[in-house]
Amino acid sequence: MESISDGSSAITEDDDRISNLPDDIIHHILSFLDLKYAVQTSALSLKWKHLWTLMPQLNLDSDTFDSLHRFGKFAAHALSHRNSLTEVSTLTLKFRGSLTRPFATDIVNYAYLRNLKQLTLWHNGTAHELPQCLFVSRTLKHVTLVNPFSMCRSCTPNWAWDFPALETLNLTCIRLGDGSEKNLNLFYKCVNLKDVTLHQCSMKGLEVFNVCAPHLSSFTITEASVLPKVLNMVTPQLETLTASASVAICSEGLAASSNFLRLCLDGFNALEKVNISMSNSRLRKERHVPSLLDLFRTLRTVKFLILDVDVIESLSSCLDQLSGEPCPFDNLKCLTIKTTRLKQRDCIPTIPTQVRKYFLENSPNAAFIMDLPQVCYMTACSPYLSSYTC
Repeated sequence: MESISDGSSAITEDDDRISNLPDDIIHHILSFLDLKYAVQTSALSLKWKHLWTLMPQLNLDSDTFDSLHRFGKFAAHALSHRNSLTEVSTLTLKFRGSLTRPFATDIVNYAYLRNLKQLTLWHNGTAHELPQCLFVSRTLKHVTLVNPFSMCRSCTPNWAWDFPALETLNLTCIRLGDGSEKNLNLFYKCVNLKDVTLHQCSMKGLEVFNVCAPHLSSFTITEASVLPKVLNMVTPQLETLTASASVAICSEGLAASSNFLRLCLDGFNALEKVNISMSNSRLRKERHVPSLLDLFRTLRTVKFLILDVDVIESLSSCLDQLSGEPCPFDNLKCLTIKTTRLKQRDCIPTIPTQVRKYFLENSPNAAFIMDLPQVCYMTACSPYLSSYTC
């Protein structure tokens, strides 16, 4: 490598150990850089001049430019100078604005045509429908869509997503459907889907949201802004379910009404682990008890059940109603109670006898675990739980 002098010292070829590394290792190092800075390494030496054109991982962030116009112009120029035979294995695209902009769809389509395997899209823009071309790829295995501006969720198309190779799907602050359909079945073409995470997503206006995936093993839905009336799971291989059960639909900062996770499960022989939490503890806890009991009846075959303390408080608020309910769990091996929310409280809760009986009566050998907070402070205890003070 040519010597590079800053006026006081020089880097000689003997000192330049990075350039002597194999190209695939250098490409891995460059994969942590935005494409703008990766391109700039071409000025280092003749060896580095074309290295960036062979990178299989692409990172593009509009915040590295002072305008979207300049960002789009750079992206078009850089992609046109990449090695045309080099595939794009990973694309991370972050920008402020609408995904409907031509340069945004051009970037994604460029990667799709080069056998893209992993796509991550972060865009901080106003609410709009995501372009249909994003949801057709024969090679994609991993998709992450994020809109960090949660008040303006992007809408997905109503038709089925054509991702036959897709294995993992992560959506954050995305609206599923545009509200014109009452019954959606978006995933049935994703025949290899194994893991789905929906965080702070909305299903506003939906009567039924169908999850039809024959190989799905893990499904997570947390902090949803609006739930459908029914979440219909046609997933015979599902092993793990994580969910925030209740949702408050707020207007002007006030809880106007709430809906609750209602599952329709059929033939769930593989389901082993369920993690349920209450996503809004401000509402009256007793109002959720009937819905909780319905949910537990649906999950009767589960072996490992994890509940947060708000679920226990809700059930403990209606012990008379609970006493008449038969235990729905025949195969329970472990019941775990999470007390994360109690880290700023002084009480270590215990479960009332009626609640213990409801969960454990048919599984007397099941393990019971109370996941205790590490720090407790001297404040008032919940009126629904008997407790030991710290």
